[in-house]
Amino acid sequence: MKKIGIVGGVAWLSTVDYYSEICRRSQRWHVARAAPGVPSTPEMSIESLDHNKAVSYLGIDGDEESWSQFDDYHRAALQRLEASGVDFALMASNTPHDRYAGIVRGIGIPVINIFEVVAKESARMGASEVLILGTATTMRSPRFREEFAKYGIEAAGPRDETARAMTAN
Repeated sequence: MKKIGIVGGVAWLSTVDYYSEICRRSQRWHVARAAPGVPSTPEMSIESLDHNKAVSYLGIDGDEESWSQFDDYHRAALQRLEASGVDFALMASNTPHDRYAGIVRGIGIPVINIFEVVAKESARMGASEVLILGTATTMRSPRFREEFAKYGIEAAGPRDETARAMTAN
C-alpha cells in the first residue's frame, strides 16, 4: 500500500473529508475481499497549512509574480511531504489547483490535479456543462475551464453577481 500525502488546513474541513473517506474506502476494500484481520489503512502524512497565511498570499490574476508566496507556501508543504516518503500527494482545497503548475514545479512525486480528475469523471458521466462553486479564484479560474473544455464540457461559475458573492469566501 502506498503512503499518501495531503496538503491540508487551508480548507480544513476538506482535509478531514479526504482523510476520513480514504480510511472508509480502505476499510470497504478490505471487507469486500473478506481479508482476515483488522482492516488496514494506508499510511498518510498531512501538512496542515495556516488558512489566514494562505489567503494573505493570494495574488492578482494576470500578475504571475504576485502569486510567488502562495505558490512557494504550498510547494514547501509538498516538499516536506516528499521528504517524509509519501508516494504521491493531493491538495485538499480547490483554490491552489488554479496555481497547480507553479506549485508542483520541481516536485518529484505525483500530485493529483483535482481539476483534471473532476473533468475526467464529469466526461465519464456524460456531463456537457458543470457549475463551478467555490472561492472567487476557483470560480473565475481559466485553468478550470480549460481542463473541462478538453473533454467538451462547458464549466462556468454563477452568472449572477449576488449568487457568486454568496459562494465565495
